[in-house]
Amino acid sequence: MPVGKSIGLRPTVLPKAPASTAGRPLAYATCEAAGVAVSLHPDVLTADTLVAAVRSVLAEASYGTASSRCAAEIAAMPDAPQVVESLRDWVLQR
Repeated sequence: MPVGKSIGLRPTVLPKAPASTAGRPLAYATCEAAGVAVSLHPDVLTADTLVAAVRSVLAEASYGTASSRCAAEIAAMPDAPQVVESLRDWVLQR
């Protein structure tokens, strides 16, 4: 997850070639679908497309709103020790 999303910032993400990044293209596509980021694939990345993407993310309020929503959702998620404890309890109940 892009770090900015977890604190409500508006990211512009630059996926690497799919062969070198495993699940990252899906993560970037998910961020874009959630309205929190613009994703530029290397095939279309130029200085002009990057500048346009960053300007879009900064100018359009919807990105900030979506990023704030995602930040609140992430903040409400349990942390790793809580997840481990829940899993341990679940396993012990089986």
